[in-house]
Amino acid sequence: MRSSKKFLILIALMVLIFGVSNVYASDLDNVTPNQAGDIEIVNGQPDAITVNDWNELQYYCSQNDKNYVLKLKEDTNFYPTNPTDESYQIKVNNNVTIIGSSGAFFGDSSPNARPIKYLPIDVPENSGIGIALKGVTFKWISTQYQPNAVFLQMAGNSNNFIENCYFTNSTLDGGHSSLVYLLRG
Repeated sequence: MRSSKKFLILIALMVLIFGVSNVYASDLDNVTPNQAGDIEIVNGQPDAITVNDWNELQYYCSQNDKNYVLKLKEDTNFYPTNPTDESYQIKVNNNVTIIGSSGAFFGDSSPNARPIKYLPIDVPENSGIGIALKGVTFKWISTQYQPNAVFLQMAGNSNNFIENCYFTNSTLDGGHSSLVYLLRG
């Protein structure tokens, strides 16, 4: 009788431990941003990364390990650090989604934009990848890239799209000049 009591107590403890671990694991599936410090859900997109400047944007867009969802930091402008040095070009290597935020924009810090001498953002042609822009503002941009003054070239595939974006106060000097040139998609 004593051994059956011990056996029942041991079984009850195992059931209790298993039950508590299952409750904890299911609670993790419903984590809100306030409960998990580095998980952010933006416009229904989990795991969005807030980027603080052009260099961080360049870094995440150039990665090819996964598709990234990037949120532009509020009240921040995103413009190449050096508009004459092509090493600041953003070459998109994943299906990246860029989400705007309050006061954030692609452009220089003043209406007297420094002219960019190269293609600043490029989704390589026939790469099978794309870029999605959601709620992004473009202003105070000046490009002098020849033969085509373009700020963003979308050439990867049909995953390219623009949703609720705003374009204003930019100067483009070249052949087929445009802030966004949709080559494919």
